[in-house]
Amino acid sequence: MDVGLVVLLPLGYFRSLTLTVIACSLRALTALRVRSDDSTCNGQRYDAVRTRNGTAVNRYGTGEFPPRVLRRRVRPRSRFLLRSARDIRRPVERNKMITAKNRIPCFTQERLEAISRVLGDTANGLTGSQIGHILENIRVPDVSPDMTKWKRLYNALVEWQNQHQMGNHVILFINKALDPVSYTRDRDSLTWRQRELNLVLSFCGYRVRDDGKVASCEKAATLDDAHRLAGRMKAELERRSCHPEALRFCAAEIVAENCFHAVLEAMKGITSRLRQLSGRSDDGSDLVTACFLGKTPILRINALSSESDKGEQRGFGNLLIGLYGTYRNPTAHEARIEWPMTEQDALDVLTAISLAHRKLDRAVRA
Repeated sequence: MDVGLVVLLPLGYFRSLTLTVIACSLRALTALRVRSDDSTCNGQRYDAVRTRNGTAVNRYGTGEFPPRVLRRRVRPRSRFLLRSARDIRRPVERNKMITAKNRIPCFTQERLEAISRVLGDTANGLTGSQIGHILENIRVPDVSPDMTKWKRLYNALVEWQNQHQMGNHVILFINKALDPVSYTRDRDSLTWRQRELNLVLSFCGYRVRDDGKVASCEKAATLDDAHRLAGRMKAELERRSCHPEALRFCAAEIVAENCFHAVLEAMKGITSRLRQLSGRSDDGSDLVTACFLGKTPILRINALSSESDKGEQRGFGNLLIGLYGTYRNPTAHEARIEWPMTEQDALDVLTAISLAHRKLDRAVRA
């Protein structure tokens, strides 16, 4: 009896120990299976890119790895290591994670259409290839590549906005499109796009800075406010309905409010137009005299059938000679710091140049 107890006690002890070991093993295997599961979280794959702070960049934005994945990074299966040739060829841009603080409200249909019309303008907007490249760079699907430029851009931006309910991608597109490094040989296009976009963005409380980045500003409520925020000098010239030719030659200087060089470039526009109309290569007062003064002027601004018409012709020629002598020659030969030009003087001179262009609109060969 005593021997039986000695034998049975060890057998019962080892049996319970064996069951405990089996239970612990099963528990450990279950934990390993959970940790080594596919790299998914709430139905979204996070196997695109991993960074030091644990952020993942996918097709439409950024997310965070679950804490359990961050605690222990298990090497994924081999099929998850395969990436498309497109992803390998072009690195993925790592943008900051969108939070409640940097989330930009959606743009209205009218404002988004106005932005698209500026960037997709036929004459001064982006090319079709540029639009496609920027959309691909910011990871916004090009849903209608066969449509006209502004409609193609509008459809892509509005589709992304409807899906994600934010306007961050619109600001990102503008930042890419107006990067100054892309305009080293075409500054006029940058000036035009910046000017026109500022008129539209001012209604949203934004503006494009000189470095090509969108920044917050005072929100415009009326069209006059928009012109004022886009540029005080330009707004005043547009209020005066200045001739387009008077502004075409000095658009960049007006945006920068560089009064001295704005007047100089505008006077060069007068010279250029007189040469085109007359076919001569003279300059300054000699060119004006050949065009409008003398016994046989090349151009006439009226019928020259009466003394009043002839007086108007002589007066217009003398007006141009006065503009050359008073403003073109000093700005061309004097230093800017030694010959100051106030904003009010520049506005008045540009208005006079606008009048000259309107007279030249009806000039014909005599």
